[in-house]
Amino acid sequence: MLETLGKLAGVNVLFDFDYRDKRVDVDLSGLSFQEALDRLTFTNRLFYKVLDQNTLIIVPESPAKRRTYDEVLLQTFYLQNADVKDVETVLKQMLGTSAKVASNATLGSITVIGTVDQLALADRVVGANDKARGEVIVDVEILEINRNKAKQYGIELSNYTVSDTFSPAGNDVSGGLTSVRAHLLSSLNLADFIVQIPSTLLARFFQSDSSVRILAAPRLRAAEGKPTKLSIGTEVPVPVTTFTATQPGVTTFAPATSFNYRNVGVNLQITPRVNASGEITLELSAEFSQVGDNRNVGTGQNPINVPTFLSRKIEGVLRVHDGETNLIGGLVQSREAEAFKGILGLPSIPILNRILPSADKQRDDTEILISLTPHLVRAPRLVEEDLSSLYVGSAEQVRVPSARPPLFGQPEEPPLAPVPIPGPTPVPTPTPTPSPSPEAGAPPARPVPPGTVMEPSGAPSVPAGERRGGSAAVSPAEASLRVGETSNISVVLLNVQDLVGMEMVLSYDPALLETADVAAGPLLTLDGAAVGVERNLEPGRARAKFSRATGASGSGMVATVTFRALRQGAGAVTVDSLSIVTVTGAQPLGVAAPVRVVVSP
Repeated sequence: MLETLGKLAGVNVLFDFDYRDKRVDVDLSGLSFQEALDRLTFTNRLFYKVLDQNTLIIVPESPAKRRTYDEVLLQTFYLQNADVKDVETVLKQMLGTSAKVASNATLGSITVIGTVDQLALADRVVGANDKARGEVIVDVEILEINRNKAKQYGIELSNYTVSDTFSPAGNDVSGGLTSVRAHLLSSLNLADFIVQIPSTLLARFFQSDSSVRILAAPRLRAAEGKPTKLSIGTEVPVPVTTFTATQPGVTTFAPATSFNYRNVGVNLQITPRVNASGEITLELSAEFSQVGDNRNVGTGQNPINVPTFLSRKIEGVLRVHDGETNLIGGLVQSREAEAFKGILGLPSIPILNRILPSADKQRDDTEILISLTPHLVRAPRLVEEDLSSLYVGSAEQVRVPSARPPLFGQPEEPPLAPVPIPGPTPVPTPTPTPSPSPEAGAPPARPVPPGTVMEPSGAPSVPAGERRGGSAAVSPAEASLRVGETSNISVVLLNVQDLVGMEMVLSYDPALLETADVAAGPLLTLDGAAVGVERNLEPGRARAKFSRATGASGSGMVATVTFRALRQGAGAVTVDSLSIVTVTGAQPLGVAAPVRVVVSP
């Protein structure tokens, strides 16, 4: 049958050595030569390869035969945004071990050696992953308030000790003893005693109240996934002492002191990530430190005073909207100290304990407040191809039909008709009767270049020159959430030009869900233009209308609808109508599949 089919098409059909012919019953009426050849080879586990302009060979399907007949090509992809090693890892996982993948980090390129289908798959993978990183500007405000209050009041003596010394004529003996002759004991009197009492009286009436406010308001611009650090403070030297032996074999060591510097103040690190819904995730790490009291860590004749540090650290992940301000507070430190100095027993006397003792009260309060406001500068650009699927064959063999041209090449486009040039009206002449002309035969088919292995292709071809308009999609296709939780459903527009407005109507089960909010997406708000919003949220139905003065072009999320789950069950969110308004007028768009929603308890 294959030989007969080739003779009818004027193509020489050869067979591989391992080919075995068998009887097949098939109806090929109404099919072209390539469609018939594709059906016969597919049902009999065969494939074919074009050898020259008029010859092809039929080969049994097997991995060994594929390695023998499949042509291998080389192509280099130059990356603009993505990391070379990341894309290389993805390509190796997608293409398998049959393809060779190598990267050049210096040039930012990846070279792939593989079949036509593998190169087509690699091109799609590289295009989907080589996207520009999102960028975020974060407005940071750090407010630190220090309050110090001190009071010193009361009457204070220069010394709170009274001493009495016995000093007659005699010799002093150590240990607080004096030697006196026995016959002089009868003549002792008060003149032989010396009494020491405090001679200075101080009255203190001191009070101080100070407040210090430190404000830092930097703006940080960070790329997605890349940490950005902010450091505000001073560097404090910290001594580090090492001991080395003065001579080999001896136990005498000599100290050597060096200094390391530690940054004391505010250390902030932010790593932003732009989510597909347009929200921003911030990985935050903030540390606040200050110098404490010195501490003596030396011994003997080598005293070493080193500073101590008080540190407070915060680590966490925040998920915020564009322009949403978040406050981080509660970093409060309070220190109170009270000291009394006076005569024993006076603090327990009601009135005198307020006057005579010397009181010293001190209170120190420190509070830190952080404000973070992220602004989306650029989000990853999605095109229609990124959201569409690609047929890549079966689990055993990679096959991309769009990577292979038709068997007899692309059909020639008919020549354009000449445009007449207006001129003077000609004099009418008799029109002769046209004679019948014989039917013109179809132009001969043009075979593809030799060396191409052909595969069955079921993908419809798009006419040349046809321009596709904007389209819409809903993401995700399925949402799962618990009772009381919220979930976002995004409406995505692809390849729109000069968008100035959009209106949509959604319907759902009011017993299962309720609409919490409807907001404009990054496609409308990314450039900072004002967007007008009209919402009408009813049970089971949500209507939203967005408008702006200037046109927006590209692909991306145009609206985000937030739903809240009310009870357990399953349902769907359907887009009843969706229309966009451009500078040329209104245009309705269709969204085929509804979003399936599953609510668990």
